[in-house]
Amino acid sequence: YDHKEFPGPVPRTFLGPLALAAAAAPTRLLLPAALGLSGAVDQPEAAAVGHSRLPMLFIVRALLAAAVAWSLADFAQSLGPAAASWFVAISASQFHLLFYASRTLPNTFAMALALPGLRALLLDGDWRSCVRWAGLAGLLFRSELGLLFGPPAVYLLATGRLRPTDAVRTAAPVAVGCAALTVAVDSVFWGRLVWPELSVLLFNTWQNKSSLWGTQPFLWYFYSALPRCLLFSAPLALASAKLAPRARPLLASAVVFVLAYSCLPHKELRFVLYSVPLFNASAACACDAIFSNRRDSPRERSPPEKSVDKAGGESIVTSTESRRRITGNRASAESSPDCPGRESPKAQGESWESPLLMTVGRVFCLGHLLGNAGAAGLLALAAAWNYPGGEAVSLLHTYLHSSASVHVHLCNLAAQTGASRFLQLHDAWIYNKTEGLNLLTDYRPFSHVIAEPEFADAVGLTRTCRTIGAVSAFDGFNGFKDLLAEGFSGLCWHRLLRLRTALLMLEKPHV
Repeated sequence: YDHKEFPGPVPRTFLGPLALAAAAAPTRLLLPAALGLSGAVDQPEAAAVGHSRLPMLFIVRALLAAAVAWSLADFAQSLGPAAASWFVAISASQFHLLFYASRTLPNTFAMALALPGLRALLLDGDWRSCVRWAGLAGLLFRSELGLLFGPPAVYLLATGRLRPTDAVRTAAPVAVGCAALTVAVDSVFWGRLVWPELSVLLFNTWQNKSSLWGTQPFLWYFYSALPRCLLFSAPLALASAKLAPRARPLLASAVVFVLAYSCLPHKELRFVLYSVPLFNASAACACDAIFSNRRDSPRERSPPEKSVDKAGGESIVTSTESRRRITGNRASAESSPDCPGRESPKAQGESWESPLLMTVGRVFCLGHLLGNAGAAGLLALAAAWNYPGGEAVSLLHTYLHSSASVHVHLCNLAAQTGASRFLQLHDAWIYNKTEGLNLLTDYRPFSHVIAEPEFADAVGLTRTCRTIGAVSAFDGFNGFKDLLAEGFSGLCWHRLLRLRTALLMLEKPHV
């Protein structure tokens, strides 16, 4: 790790990286031998380790993606067979949810832990399990999850379904345990007493320093971020409030969370990523209602059963049979006349009055998946050009020998766009990410510099160094008029993109 040399604006917890490192440890030990590096005469141990870093990047991200996929599948199971299938299809047809699923961000770790908590609270009525999952996700990785789990908890308290004493009795041990764990582990890594997520919370809210990284209007999530993320599934998510009343808690929780988080001036899509599965689940319930030729009627759904726990307080729990009635389990539907089955629309709720409307709805449900997939393909194409930092470092490795004396400075943009520790293949090289170097004299110690063109010109690096390469990045999509002006002969996917020179690779003359 290089967190002490380049700490960033706020400390982050090491619990997620440690968990991934432990899971990948067996592969890490076997990988050099599998690549045929460890026994080679001309491959010293350092080189073998360096060449195994890039494969480890894919392995680590695959492990994290598997954890998120498990959480999504676990969440989908409580929707019922038909709605779960729609949920999987909708989620797979979109871009951003899967894009973030393997990114080693605190938000991704938090989402993997938050989804079981959301399932327990909103679908199964098991608030105790919800508290445990929410505590792990919020206290260890992302404190803003309090805005997601808080409103439903307040509702339970206000309606008397959850007693304050029971809530405190369950939440207190979780809070103390999570706080003790993160403080104990992270204080060792950071070399000082620290609770990372508490530091982040104060940085973003009380000090409001996150606004230094840019601000957006209050409704930005609703008119920009979420439409790009949900794509053509957004109308179905909204329609679920009418078509599938069982989706209303999911939709309401997502909307309230995004509204609450919109109060923070600095906005990024990853901050509200946890709401995307809720919107997708709502859309899936709407598709299920349309294809089953019904609109769920609240009076047809069996409410969660109340049970009295040992402390004497009421909590919402759902028995096996009640859960089957709510989610529409097919086996239960076929065997029990009291459960909403598939044989009669009347038994399932209010049937559609217009066959034409039903047909249009079904066509849209199927067609929107194709629309999502097409849009996701374009977004994936653009994302492939969004990592100039990683490409610049890789090109530098091909231009220079591993034994060369190299001290390269990576600018902030390069560090944010792929130039991670996994790409630092040569132990003999020095990779420097020091920020705040604004004078030409600050760059004297470096043999090579990866910098943005505008900054390199302003500082004078382009006058004192020679350019050995340039890397382009995505800068938008070309419009129809642009494509028409260029002519359609030889039209390819890349011509849809508008690219710009993002980074220059500079070398000192004496090197």
